[in-house]
Amino acid sequence: MGEITKELVAQTFENFRRSYRKVDPNDTLDRILERQLPKICINDTSKYIINKVNEVLSAKLVKNLSIEDLHTLTYCGAKTVAELCEPYRLVYHQSEIPTKFPEDATDQKKLFDHSPQRFRRLLFDDPSDNLGEPSEENIKQVWTGLWEEESHYKPEEALQYIEAETERIKELEKTKEIVTNSEIRMADLNRALKKKKNWSPPGIDGVQTFWYKKFKPVREALLQKINDVIKGEQMPEFFTVGFTELHSKGGNTKDASNYRPITHLPAIYKIITRCVYQKIFQHYTCYNILADEQCGGRKDCYGVRKALVIDSVAIDQDEVQGYYVDFKKAFDSVPHDWILKVLRIYKVNEDLVKFLENGMSKWKTRIHLKPNILTSTIQLKKGVFQGDSTSVILFWTAINPLSFALRATKVGLKLRYGSTSLSHVLYMDDLKLYASNPENLRANYNEVEKFTKAISMTINTKKIHEFWIPERMSTKTEVVYLGYIQSPKIDSPETIYHKVRKFDDKCKKIASETKISKQDKTNFKKQYVFNSIFNSFGILHWKLFKRELLKTEVRKKFLPLVQERDKDLPLMYLKLINDMCKIRRTFIEESRRSDFIKSIVENDNVTPLRLSVTDESEYVKLVVAEMKEKKQRKRKVTDRE
Repeated sequence: MGEITKELVAQTFENFRRSYRKVDPNDTLDRILERQLPKICINDTSKYIINKVNEVLSAKLVKNLSIEDLHTLTYCGAKTVAELCEPYRLVYHQSEIPTKFPEDATDQKKLFDHSPQRFRRLLFDDPSDNLGEPSEENIKQVWTGLWEEESHYKPEEALQYIEAETERIKELEKTKEIVTNSEIRMADLNRALKKKKNWSPPGIDGVQTFWYKKFKPVREALLQKINDVIKGEQMPEFFTVGFTELHSKGGNTKDASNYRPITHLPAIYKIITRCVYQKIFQHYTCYNILADEQCGGRKDCYGVRKALVIDSVAIDQDEVQGYYVDFKKAFDSVPHDWILKVLRIYKVNEDLVKFLENGMSKWKTRIHLKPNILTSTIQLKKGVFQGDSTSVILFWTAINPLSFALRATKVGLKLRYGSTSLSHVLYMDDLKLYASNPENLRANYNEVEKFTKAISMTINTKKIHEFWIPERMSTKTEVVYLGYIQSPKIDSPETIYHKVRKFDDKCKKIASETKISKQDKTNFKKQYVFNSIFNSFGILHWKLFKRELLKTEVRKKFLPLVQERDKDLPLMYLKLINDMCKIRRTFIEESRRSDFIKSIVENDNVTPLRLSVTDESEYVKLVVAEMKEKKQRKRKVTDRE
C-alpha cells in the first residue's frame, strides 16, 4: 500500500482530467457504456486510495466552481480510485454483468458480488415468450407516441377540484401559516445521500452515488451548488437526460409495450431531487396535505401492509361492493401543468416549484434495450421519470385532489363502528373503490371517471374488476392486488398456500441452481426470499411456519418489543409478534391525528394486528397464548399419527 503515494494519486488524477471529455447526451451506446464507472470492493486498500484522492480534491475545489466542474472532478476522482484499485483485483466492471443467469460458479460469484439485485432478477424472473426483440422503430413508435404527445389538464372540467383544494388549504391556513423554506442544509444533504443506494445503475454520465458519499470535499461544495440550482442557476443539459432501460413484463417480447421503462438519471441530479422531495414531503406532512387514503411512498408507514389492512377491514363488513380501478400508463401520462398547478395550490415554496418546472421543460430520455439498441432522445412532454425520488411525490400531488373529491361524495362504505365512511384506498396508482350498494359505487366510479378526464388521464377499462360481498362476484377469476391474490378476501388458506409455494420454489431454485458459498446463499435468502414472508406479517394469519423459516437466524437484539424469549416459541414467532407490534404502533399513532385511521383501528377485529385491542401488552399475551395453543395442537396430532 505504501507505493501508492499522494504524488502518484495526483498524477493519475491529472491524467484523467486532461483526457476527460464532456458528457454529450447524443453520445453513442459504446461511449455511454465505456464512461460508466466500475464498482469497487471496499477494504483497507480502497479506503486508503479514496482518502488520498480526497486530499487531491480538497486542493482542486476552489470558489465559484460550476456544478458541471464539480461533476468533472468527481468523475476524475472516481476514475483515479478505480485505476489504482485495479491491480488489487478490487474492481467489478460493467461488462462483467451478464444478461442471462450464468452457470459457472466463478461467474455467479462475480455477479453476486457486483449486483445481488441483478443476480436475483436473472435467477427468479419468469421467462417470457421470447420471440425476439422489438425493433428500434417499434420502441420509438410506442414510447414517443406516449411521452412526446403533449397533454394538458382541462381548466373548465378541473375547476371544481381546483376550487375545492384551494378552499381546503385556506381552512388549513386558519390554524397555522403555511410556509416552506427552500434552503437545503448539510443535514438535508446527508439524509438524502443516506437514502440513495451506493451502486444503483448510473445515468449517461457514468457516476454512481457512492462517489458523492465518499468524496467529502465534494459533498461540502455540492451543498452550495444545490442551493444555487434551486435558486435558478442553470444545470448542464445532460443532468435531465435519462438512460431508460426496458425490462420485459412477460408475454410477447417483440412488442415494445410489453416492457417496463426504468430510467437511470445522473446521480448528482437524483441527489438534488431527493433533497427537493424531502422538502416537499416535510411540507405535506407538517400541514396534513396528503389524503390518509394514499398509502404509497410514505416513509416508515408500511405502505402496502397499511393499504391491505384498510382493505381487510372494508371487506369484513356485512355488505360490500367495489371496483379495482387501473389508470392507463399513470406515471407516463400525468400532465406537467396539472402537477405544477396543484403544487402551487398546496403552497409549496415557489423556488422548489420553479426548479421542478424548469426541469420538466428539459426532461428527455434515451431508451436502451440490451444488448445494443439505443434510441435518439425522446422529450417527456407529460409523465414523470420512473426511477427518480420526485416521481413519487409529483404523482401523489396530481392524484391527491381525487381522494378529497371522493370523500366529499359521502357515499362510501359505512363501517360498523364510528361515523367515518370508507370510499377508497390508494397505493400510488392502484385504486380500490368501496360502497354499500350499486348506486353509491357507481357514484364513486363516476367521480373517478370525471377527475381522470379533467386532468387528461385515462382509465384502463379492460382491467377494472368488480367484487361483491357476500359471495356475489362478477368475476370468479382471482385478482392480484398489491402482490396478494384476492378472491375477494386476502387472508385465505389459498393466499398462504400461494405464498408458501413461491417461498419453497425459490428455496429449491437457490439450492439447485446457484453455486455461491453457503453463507452467501443464507444472506441472499434473508434479503430476497424470506422478506416475502416477513412482509405479510400483520396481513396473513400465520398458524405454523415451515421448517426452513424456523431455521432462519433472527437475532434477539432485533426483537426489542419482546423482552424475554419464551422457550416454547422459536425466534421466528417472536419476530412475527415484534413486527406486528411495530405496525400496530404506526396505526395507533396515526389514529390520534386522523379520523379516517381512527375508524380503521376501531373496526379492526379481522387482521392479525387486532387494532381494536389498543393495549399492547394485552395484545402480545393474546397472540402468544394462541401460538402456544396451535403448537400444542400440532404436537397432539403428530403423537396420534
